[in-house]
Amino acid sequence: MNSCLCVVVLCLGLMAAQYTHAKDFGVVGQTFEIEEVDMLEFIKARLSQMERTGVLAQKQSEMKNRLGEYVNASTPVEGIIGTTNPKTWVFDPSYILQEDIKDQDGDIIHKKGTVVNPLDTVALPQHLLFIDGNSKEQVDYALNYSRSDICKIILVKGAPMDLMKRHKVRTYFDQKGILTGRFGITQAPALVKQKGNRLLIEEFKVGGN
Repeated sequence: MNSCLCVVVLCLGLMAAQYTHAKDFGVVGQTFEIEEVDMLEFIKARLSQMERTGVLAQKQSEMKNRLGEYVNASTPVEGIIGTTNPKTWVFDPSYILQEDIKDQDGDIIHKKGTVVNPLDTVALPQHLLFIDGNSKEQVDYALNYSRSDICKIILVKGAPMDLMKRHKVRTYFDQKGILTGRFGITQAPALVKQKGNRLLIEEFKVGGN
């Protein structure tokens, strides 16, 4: 093959390759413009669908029941026994600031290391009555006390939801013994009430307790 023929063959080959890669095969199937899904609108649509079908109400009911079961199955506070040795003492709620307290403008209003007593500025609105919710005597005492005085009934044992349903009175639970641990309470029933800028704490007996 002479040089001219080689050039012609090479040119034809390049043209064929270019034609092959550039060939238009037309449109195959339906095409759609790519759009970004608005996640907020998607969530709203999903919630609306769940509401229409009743799924949302069912999920809310299940969540409410699970929460009630969790609260009702609260773990008893360790170290709390029925009062056998009545005691009364005064508790100072003061604490030392671990960092500067600033106002909205960034100005320091209380320096780190300052001793602060919250009862100097805020009063304890209600008495705190800690009881064993499994003790009928303590429950009866708490119900009677709550009618004659303002108090919050706080359980260290028992099922608060059951008591609320049965007696129509708001009941709390000292989760993980945070409050009794802070106040040094080891016996129930125990009453906490304000006296000046201190707290008066009483551990006492009721009935056969």
